[in-house]
Amino acid sequence: MCVAVSVALFSQFAVSAEIEKSVLKAENAFNNVEMDFSAVIPLPAKPAAYSANSYSEDVYTGDPRSVTIERHNSDKELSTVVDVPIYKVYTTYELVTVSYEELVCSDIAGDGKGNWHGFYNAPSRTKAQKLADAVAGIGEKTAQCVVNSNAFNSKPRTWREFKSAMKRADSDCGKGLYYRTVVQYGKQNAENLGYAGGVDCVVNETVELILKPVEKKDYVKTISLNFKILIDNAPLLPSETEQVTCLFDGFKAMIETNSRYNYYEIIREGESSFRLKGQRRLASPNNSLELEYIPQTSANSAVIRVNDSDYIKDADSAQAQTFVHITVRRPKSFWFDEKVCEADKLLQNGKGEININKLLDSGKNPIKSGEKFYVEYSLVRSNSRFNNDSKSNVKDTPGFVR
Repeated sequence: MCVAVSVALFSQFAVSAEIEKSVLKAENAFNNVEMDFSAVIPLPAKPAAYSANSYSEDVYTGDPRSVTIERHNSDKELSTVVDVPIYKVYTTYELVTVSYEELVCSDIAGDGKGNWHGFYNAPSRTKAQKLADAVAGIGEKTAQCVVNSNAFNSKPRTWREFKSAMKRADSDCGKGLYYRTVVQYGKQNAENLGYAGGVDCVVNETVELILKPVEKKDYVKTISLNFKILIDNAPLLPSETEQVTCLFDGFKAMIETNSRYNYYEIIREGESSFRLKGQRRLASPNNSLELEYIPQTSANSAVIRVNDSDYIKDADSAQAQTFVHITVRRPKSFWFDEKVCEADKLLQNGKGEININKLLDSGKNPIKSGEKFYVEYSLVRSNSRFNNDSKSNVKDTPGFVR
């Protein structure tokens, strides 16, 4: 028993040493090459997501970042800079003691007759792929090394034989094969490959000294990418804003739009240059009204002056009209505020005046001199090229005293 353990440990340490040499060789090669990160395209492609049947090679990856720009009605061009840190991602292997639960079944006839995906009947050109499909934790590239190692020349009849085969493969191919196939995905492999079908099964806690893959990430450099965005045929009114988000992961630049006022076609004109071709939506109007209360004087009646801050001369269609709807309310303590009266006013060139005295005197319960009141107001546009005919949100004025 002691001899066997010593041999196993020596084998593991030998493999670890070889892997360490490979890692140092790769590091030296990397350090001796002057990498140009000022351009985005020369960097290697992003790694595929890790799964049970794959492992990561040395790659470079970026930490995705985004910047959101708020666009206003006068903006025809947008620009920003997105900074993305670049990392070298690689896998090293550490000799560690692991404890894991293992399903151990009686060695009866039929063990190993699970789903091997036709590995033992496959021609040599497809054996590696079949083995990678069958055994969780063996990647396609590593599978060819395992096939060449002859670890699976004959089908293991028991889980114990499967573990022995994986130890042989781990010695020849490394890459943490034993850890992934026996520890990380051991239960899955035992069930799929036919080693969990024994009549007499128990769960044992197993302690082993094995090579465990550890992912490392080293900072390399930060890439700064300048975004330039041109905007065509995308009108906005002064109260309207929309967002353009610039995204960069160190390899590819993209943009996204968020607008309830324009539809956009995104056209890429360069690595980080874009053109947005807009088409106006008929959006619900914003409440862009500004109201001013002018108290009564000896010469003039009290009025409310109205200004539409979204009005732009000749910007809207010739048939467009803007109506103001106001409601006068009397504030009530511990109850709903009382509606006194309401009225509509058509604005001319975005402006208008409402004789508030007439309104305050109307209704069943008029506002008397010295009483407090306030005004709710909203707007509706018709025949507009900017907005549909729905009512805007309602706003309140401060309290006034008649």
